Formats: sequence, C-alpha cells, structure tokens
Amino acid sequence: MLLMIVRFPWTVGVAARVAGPVVKIPALPMAAVQAAAPDTVGVPAQAFYVLARGGALGEVGPDTIAAAFVWMAPDRIARAYTQAVEHITRAEAVRHWQEEIWAWGTRHLPRGDDLERLDPLLARCVREAGPAGAPIFAGWRAGATPPDDPGARVIHHLYALRELRGALHASAVLAAGISPRTAVTIRTPWSAERFGWTVPTTAPEETTAWEAAERATDVAMAPVFTVLSEAEAETLVTALDALLTHTGALWTDDPDSPATIPRRVRGTGR
Repeated sequence: MLLMIVRFPWTVGVAARVAGPVVKIPALPMAAVQAAAPDTVGVPAQAFYVLARGGALGEVGPDTIAAAFVWMAPDRIARAYTQAVEHITRAEAVRHWQEEIWAWGTRHLPRGDDLERLDPLLARCVREAGPAGAPIFAGWRAGATPPDDPGARVIHHLYALRELRGALHASAVLAAGISPRTAVTIRTPWSAERFGWTVPTTAPEETTAWEAAERATDVAMAPVFTVLSEAEAETLVTALDALLTHTGALWTDDPDSPATIPRRVRGTGR
C-alpha cells in the first residue's frame, strides 16, 4: 500500500475529501428503511437493521454479525437478531434492505450530469477495490447486481464504499487500542446507549488516538481511488459534494472528520 500511495500521493487527499459524502449520503436511506421497518415488514427498526445489513455476510449468527459491525455491543446484536428472525427470513430482510435503498436513490437523487458522471467513476472504484478486512462490503458487492436506474445505481455504489470505509476505519480504531465503546463515545456519544453501551469517561489522549485513526482510514481508503485519473478524481469529489448539498445530512459536519455531531440539517432533496 505504501508504494501505491507514493506513486499516487493525491489519493489520500481524495479519500479524505469524499469521506463525508460516502458516509453521510447512504446514511439517509439506511435510516429511512429502519424507521419504516415496523410498518413495512413488521419488524422493530433495530432488529431489522441487524438482520438486513448483517445478512450480506450470508447465513451466519449474531456473533459473526457483531464481529463485522464492530460498533454495536454483541449482546445488543444478539437480542436484535433473535427478535428479527422470529418475523422475517434473512433473505427477505436482505432483499427489502437492497430494494428500499435503491428506491430511495431513485426518489431523492437529482437527475442530471452529476449522476451521469458519478455512476461510472463509483462503479470502477467499487469493482476494483480490495475487499480485505471488509466482509459486508464484499458481501454487498457479490450479492447485489446494480439496478438500471441511475439514482439507484449511485446509491448502490455509495453504500458499498460506505461499508468499505467503515470496515477500514474499525480496523484503524482497534489498531490504535481504542475499544468500540470508547470510539462510539468519542464521536457519537448520543448513539452509545442505542448501540448497547454505557458511556465511559474518555481521556484527551483517547480522542487524539481516534483522530489519528481517522487519518489512517484515509490512507487505507486511498488505493480505492488509484483506478481514477487525477481529473476523474476531482470530478468525483465535486459531484459528491454537490450531491451531499442536495440531499442534506442527518447531522452537521464536523470540520475535521466525516463523523457527525447531533444537530439536524435539511437539504433540498428531502
């Protein structure tokens, strides 16, 4: 990886610049599908989320899903999994998850040049990316054929990259000696209880280590963008920024990170 970055030094900057859109745009349909799950499939929101997102791993149990999710407490995942499979099969949950994420892209992503430019660039990045350490990314890529609609295709690719970046970030955080519970508390403390954690007291050095792990994630993501020219990468960054502006984000940007702080923001496309 180091040799690749030496040959393509600009890719680390690209990884950092697209991190916000990659994390935040797919979060919108993910949240919407979960919120609707009690009405659409008769499954509580978090239970559906665990089975549907984790279903990309195949026919596995909650321990395996917990290993891939990282940020949720294993006992919370075990309870959610048990609750979900009482109402719906893994295959049904995965299919509904895919179809609703795609449908959100069709409804909410603006038709036009940005989508036309983004689709082939994102598709190339997803197709050529190495799956090491990112099992949900690998499962999504192998198990879901991109749909024909341009909005659905773009959200399909963005979701894949979100899973890839999330997995690489988890590896960087764990390598820094930060526990999942502490990491959640540092960056999204309002979600700690929902993820099954009690909120610990964090020290300044832990926050510093988390910030270093964030930068390490950009380095780990950099090879994804070596399949693009510098001009294509700039097009990707510009188009994704425009898309994030259109859709809005669940929360406002932290200027130093794609992580978020809890203040609602609305875009024009929602």
